[in-house]
Amino acid sequence: MRAPRFLLQVAGVTLLLTGVWWVLQGAGIIGDPGTSFIAGDRRFLAIGGVAGLIGIALLTYLRRTGR
Repeated sequence: MRAPRFLLQVAGVTLLLTGVWWVLQGAGIIGDPGTSFIAGDRRFLAIGGVAGLIGIALLTYLRRTGR
């Protein structure tokens, strides 16, 4: 049953990368506040941080329970 594990890995990496992207946009490091509603919005620092942490937790869990 490799497929479910692979899908969880893809989900973990996707959450991690999306979280990092949202944190960078929320901090105003990337994106133009005039064209992106996320850029410069501090709420996305928190949302991205949570998404990234969930991704890290999922990948860590999969690594520790690997067979």
